[in-house]
Amino acid sequence: MPEEAEKAEAAAGEGDGEAAGAAGGARVPRGRSRGTAVLVAAAAALGLAAGTCVGAQTAVHDDAFPDAAAVDGIARTVYVEPRPYGTEQVRQAYLSAGDTVAVITQSRKGGAPAVPFQQTVTLQSELLG
Repeated sequence: MPEEAEKAEAAAGEGDGEAAGAAGGARVPRGRSRGTAVLVAAAAALGLAAGTCVGAQTAVHDDAFPDAAAVDGIARTVYVEPRPYGTEQVRQAYLSAGDTVAVITQSRKGGAPAVPFQQTVTLQSELLG
């Protein structure tokens, strides 16, 4: 299980016992990795800090993420690791619908392209909606 998923799962388990989670991740062609953790819990049980991008030294709000990719009923917060970043650049999004929160991460050596990440976030948003 990817490190991000383990952290998300552990954070969900620190609540009042009402949290449940599912996570997955993969290394995909061209050295890019991505993962999605879907958590059902009270927000306080998650322990996820806003502005935190797992695996990144710093993260800033991704203002370049297109508004046209928004899905009705889904709250979305997107972060990107700015230059200079280490070996891999990390992108991360938090999606929420009701009591479900999805944490999506993508990293790639040399830089994580915006478009594949935006597509992943949009598709996951549609699945949650």
